Amino acid sequence: RWVGMELEQNEKGEKVLPLDGVLTLGMGVLCTLAYWAPVAMENKFLVSNVIAWALAMVSLGAISLGSFQTGAILLAGLFCYDIFWVFGSDVMMTVATKVEAPVKFIYPAPPSDTPRAYPFSVLGLGDGECFRVRYHHHSLLHVTQ
Repeated sequence: RWVGMELEQNEKGEKVLPLDGVLTLGMGVLCTLAYWAPVAMENKFLVSNVIAWALAMVSLGAISLGSFQTGAILLAGLFCYDIFWVFGSDVMMTVATKVEAPVKFIYPAPPSDTPRAYPFSVLGLGDGECFRVRYHHHSLLHVTQ
């Protein structure tokens, strides 16, 4: 049995993987192979962004908040965490510019006359998720009206 996936049974009673699970697995393998291909990082930032987005969506889907109070406490804690690590140390900048992993959204920096040490503009996954949560909240308001 696959974790988190129920196996379907065909007409003979044999258990088979559902088609959407196989397609998703194939897309994940293709993204991983494209990400680990021996090509300069400048050429595969889109693949990195797709993998980062997928990781963020799966993480948000795994979290279930029981109440508004729990969510407010979680957000307040994350806010304090973010302030400490961004303004209290250089850890965030080090991770953003030195770690080449799908843990951030990266975009090619606009052309400039002055050379840049890091050729990308960076947006953290948490910053991007704020837009998703806002959209989800907005769509819930329209469903309930």
